[in-house]
Amino acid sequence: MTLVASLWKKAHIIPSALLVLSLLVGAVVAALSFWGGFGLSLDLSYLAPFSFTLTVDRLSAFFLLLICVVGVATALFSTSYIERHYEGMRRNWIWILLPLFLLSMVLVVTASTAFAFLFGWELMTLFSAGLIVVDGDSEKRRHNIYVYLLMMHAGAAAVVAAFLLFLPHAEGLDFASMRASAGNLPVGVRAAMFVLAFIGFGTKAGIVPLHVWLPKAHPIAPSPVSALMSGVMLKTAIYGFVRFAFDFLGGGPSWWGYLVLAAGALSGVLGVLYAIAEHDLKRLLAYHSVENIGIIYLGLGSALVFTANHAPAWAALALMAALLHTLNHALFKSLLFLGAGAVSDGAHTLDIEELGGLLKRMRTTGTLFLIACCSIVGLPLFNGFVSEWLTFRGFLAGAALSNVSASITLPLMTGVLALIGGLAAACFAKVYGVAFLGRPRSAEAEQAHEVPIPMLIGMAVLGVACVVIGVVPGIVLRPLSAAVTGVMHGAVVPAEATSIARVLPWVAVGAVGIVLLLVAMRRVARVTATWACGMPGLDARMQYTSTSFSKPLRRVFAQVYRPDRSIEVLPADQPYFPNSVSYRSVRTTSFEKYLYRPGVDAIVSVSHRLRRLQTGNIQVYLLYMFLALVALLVFMRFA
Repeated sequence: MTLVASLWKKAHIIPSALLVLSLLVGAVVAALSFWGGFGLSLDLSYLAPFSFTLTVDRLSAFFLLLICVVGVATALFSTSYIERHYEGMRRNWIWILLPLFLLSMVLVVTASTAFAFLFGWELMTLFSAGLIVVDGDSEKRRHNIYVYLLMMHAGAAAVVAAFLLFLPHAEGLDFASMRASAGNLPVGVRAAMFVLAFIGFGTKAGIVPLHVWLPKAHPIAPSPVSALMSGVMLKTAIYGFVRFAFDFLGGGPSWWGYLVLAAGALSGVLGVLYAIAEHDLKRLLAYHSVENIGIIYLGLGSALVFTANHAPAWAALALMAALLHTLNHALFKSLLFLGAGAVSDGAHTLDIEELGGLLKRMRTTGTLFLIACCSIVGLPLFNGFVSEWLTFRGFLAGAALSNVSASITLPLMTGVLALIGGLAAACFAKVYGVAFLGRPRSAEAEQAHEVPIPMLIGMAVLGVACVVIGVVPGIVLRPLSAAVTGVMHGAVVPAEATSIARVLPWVAVGAVGIVLLLVAMRRVARVTATWACGMPGLDARMQYTSTSFSKPLRRVFAQVYRPDRSIEVLPADQPYFPNSVSYRSVRTTSFEKYLYRPGVDAIVSVSHRLRRLQTGNIQVYLLYMFLALVALLVFMRFA
């Protein structure tokens, strides 16, 4: 029995090893296709009632590579994390659903027919919801999953409608037929397709105001699943939008670009503002996903504006910047979520207010988390800098357009992107400073410990990728330029716009040289006690808290937050001598309060009124059927 029990405990090694091996094979195939430029095609129509074909071109290979690389890192991390946090059937369900979730995303980015795409799209939603359910079944969790599924299916309905609009004009719903028929589509149909694709894929991507599900769903999933949802699943929406807007429709009028730019600017600014006010680490990271999706949409929007103004070279640059930021966000955001999982494992809390001093106790995790922080705020020699710099470059090129509105709007977006970058830097200075530096603020942080090696290896894979792309971006930019050329039908990225790829390796060499020189000149440091403002000793309460750090910014943007505050004094008839005073502050975004809440209240009100029709009397139900039949006959008569 002891041997059986021991084998049962080690049984997870088999599925995890198979998962890692499968993802490595997928990564090699995707890398060969992405860098080599050859395509693959597999017809599985004999397995389905509709045309079901998978194809890998350079754009598909780019997203397939993204999924496999992040998947390998997450699988390595999960090998230890899941075994430490789950047991029994919950653990088994995770190991069943996790590969299926990854496979559904692979299906989405390799599908070349509408049926195959939508099949993978729905499976992706269901498997991710299943992985969230595995982690618990509280009432709040059920509510959040319900919101997630509701939003995902509403978005999926819009995507299905966008595909179906091709039916009267294309020979079939395979991608090649849809691409060939796009030039003959009426203007109104093209506009309807674009709007439906914008809503459908935007809901999955989490753009404002369709983002409400994202901060509800991501924080309650297991950390490896959060990494996949935020780092990879959101990117399938970017893939779908690029396929529709650029590959199928070939761009459109300027208002398409302005709409995407507005959504990107709103998502970027509000996402980072909401993140600054958060103290839960995973919820904070979820809001940063909204912010970075906003940056990606800024690139996509500028590409559409350039296309509408007959500037294909700059459109290609803007699209390449958006795709590169898609890859970069997948790497550093997955690393951040895995880092949050490591913090949860080592310190047993994700409340930033209760952390502190983790760097001394979790040195490797702290170093890798710092790499992710430097990447997401766009510091030079980290991957986020390259994509944001290219996005800036595209905005500035807009000043040369002959169209007045475009030549004013695009350069103005540099200010928006700079604001987003500055706020993001402030937010991650708060996160890293409060959580990893200073003194522990709780017993859990005081006893924090480093996580096992498999979890560190998983994070290190992503950390190394962030640094490599930041120092040598040319290895990605060249094949990515070819992929963009294929999507935009021949548009070539201006060579001078990507000169940053030649400069950064020398900057890295210079930085390493300066560091080595400083190390060689290092003098013996004088160690003294930290001044405690005249107090006898340092205390954790003397440090900045997460709340105090973000207070100045929250005051500046007070109109954005506008929390509902209440003070309860007990007993109420003794306000000057109370037994207890409690203060409650609830932050609800304006979109939930003024956009979604009235709609939900209206639906609930109408539903209550309609309940009066349910009498339980069979004669009344027969009367309803008779009246419906008469109404149908009248309609048929005059239709």
